[in-house]
Amino acid sequence: IKQVFASLWNFRAFEERDFFRIDHFSAAMGVLLHPNFSDELANGVAVTVDPLYQTEGNFYLNTQIGEDLVTNPDAESIPEEILITASNSNDYTIVRYSNQLESGEQLLSPRHLAELGSMLNTIHSRFSSLYGIVSEEEFAMEVEFKITAEGTLAIKQARPWIF
Repeated sequence: IKQVFASLWNFRAFEERDFFRIDHFSAAMGVLLHPNFSDELANGVAVTVDPLYQTEGNFYLNTQIGEDLVTNPDAESIPEEILITASNSNDYTIVRYSNQLESGEQLLSPRHLAELGSMLNTIHSRFSSLYGIVSEEEFAMEVEFKITAEGTLAIKQARPWIF
């Protein structure tokens, strides 16, 4: 943690702020701490738009089984892809099933999908308001989530999606 805080004043950070004319004394550092989940059932990333298939009014979900990474999965691992209708989180389309389960089985249950859809709406709305977004066309949030060993949906973090 000391190294993270100290990095605010390393040469590279100083040069970046100087280049972009950011006041050095307005910069701050923070550390996010959240629980680690072992033996998770699934993990994934959701986006409050559909950046891949570019459908309108849908949230995009990419989910892997267990602790297989979404960003760098095992070479043979294909994630589950789902589109949730933003206006009705009980309405969803499975674009692709995971190849880590029996044919036709889902990683995310309908209950998890409904809960996640509701949370995504809340996250999108709150951050949209926080950032003062007027036009929703160029705004979305990327959200990391887990399904714990106990079957609980946990939101790990949320950040603006870069178009």
